[in-house]
Amino acid sequence: GRASHLATQTTSQHRFPVSLVYRALSRFGLTPTRDLLLLAGAGFCMAFGMAAQNAVGTNFQVETLGMTAADRGVMEGTRELPGLLLVFISALVVAVPVPRLAALAIGTMAIQYLGFSFVTDIWQLIALVGFGSIGFHMWAPLSRELNLSLGDRRHSGRALGLMAGIGSAGGLMGMISVYLFAPG
Repeated sequence: GRASHLATQTTSQHRFPVSLVYRALSRFGLTPTRDLLLLAGAGFCMAFGMAAQNAVGTNFQVETLGMTAADRGVMEGTRELPGLLLVFISALVVAVPVPRLAALAIGTMAIQYLGFSFVTDIWQLIALVGFGSIGFHMWAPLSRELNLSLGDRRHSGRALGLMAGIGSAGGLMGMISVYLFAPG
């Protein structure tokens, strides 16, 4: 199928020459290709940014925008609505290649995070959170599918665990960065 074609195509191209990285990743059934390293970097950076934003988001929402508990409920409901529509979003995988959908998901979240710097009221924030949530709910399953397509099927659980660990490291670094560099 499509995943085996992606695995054949990506593992035969752009081999990363560092033997230490190669040995470490091959323990997880992964060949360190350019595509795999880009996926790992994207996972790290996305988790870093989301953790940093989450660490300061509540303070911004309450202290700067004056968000109430009711506003928070509306925002959370808006954030989860795309999750309910995931069945329809998943249907896009049939028509659009996974890497393109993943790029669209990342682009959607990037627009959301950039837009946070222009938010001046709660309703702008809520609209932006709903928009960015579409990208997040697309990215979560697509990143796993991309990961599985880049590795050996026998070690797919290990490969998913490795990528989850890379994301966790990114999230931890994001929170530590806020702690170290936030004023106050």
